[in-house]
Amino acid sequence: MANTADELLEARQTSVASTLQTIVSETEQAPRSTGPHRLPSGQTLTVEGDENGSTVRIRSGKGQTVVSIRVTELGAELVFEDGLCLRSEGLLTVDANRVAIRGEEELRLESGGDVVIDAGQTLSSKAQVQEIRATLGDVSVKANDDVRLRGERIRLNC
Repeated sequence: MANTADELLEARQTSVASTLQTIVSETEQAPRSTGPHRLPSGQTLTVEGDENGSTVRIRSGKGQTVVSIRVTELGAELVFEDGLCLRSEGLLTVDANRVAIRGEEELRLESGGDVVIDAGQTLSSKAQVQEIRATLGDVSVKANDDVRLRGERIRLNC
């Protein structure tokens, strides 16, 4: 085989790097917008900018925006139009002063092993209805001080 997988990957990386260098060069000369630039995979890349910030967009071969990066004085916004999959064989870390995760319809955390939530201060949760369920084994509640249960009625073994 004439081209190994490494040679193909290197050729694609060189082509993408060359395209990005061209875009940067054109952006420096004409900061309003550049592109569209055709990527080796068939997608297109455009750069748009004004006094408020810059946006880099990658569009599919059909013209739909796949990902956009908007950079302003307030920071960067990364938008994936049709979903995102982060996959790591090792540790995946998100590190910030504050982290907010929001699901419009549902937020699900799943693990094949343990789930550990460790708060240095207060842990609070709020919902219309809350359920704590152990599918095998006990539910253990431990406190360094008093345990308080407050409700209209407290039902045990019902």
